[in-house]
Amino acid sequence: MLLAVWLLAGCAMLSDAIKLQEYELGGDTIATVNAVVGERNVTGVSTSQSGESITKTYTYESSSVTEDLTAYLTKLVNSDGFIAIEADIDLEIVPGVAKVAAESPSDPGKIIIMQIDYTDTGYTVDITRMSGTLNTY
Repeated sequence: MLLAVWLLAGCAMLSDAIKLQEYELGGDTIATVNAVVGERNVTGVSTSQSGESITKTYTYESSSVTEDLTAYLTKLVNSDGFIAIEADIDLEIVPGVAKVAAESPSDPGKIIIMQIDYTDTGYTVDITRMSGTLNTY
């Protein structure tokens, strides 16, 4: 009985994640992949905390990984104040990792780091909100 309740709760959480338009961490919101590229299948959702750092992880399946991430990262960098942590993000190299970061709009002294690990069939978006500042050179 307990397993059935857990499975139903897990299915409901994934169903809600597919419709999610914003990731929320503390007082910050960030447009989701689905808000930018349309509905993609969400196969996993988790949250962890270590001290003041909060990480949310969303796992997606997609048949258009390169196109999805190009559109999503372009929005983050051009419209939402994120900067690339690594100088060259090459989404044509599969598997790969893309990392971007931004200062928290709601809490000075906090930063948001987004790491996207991708393969040819999907991607995992890890979003961490933690104490820190960004230095650009």
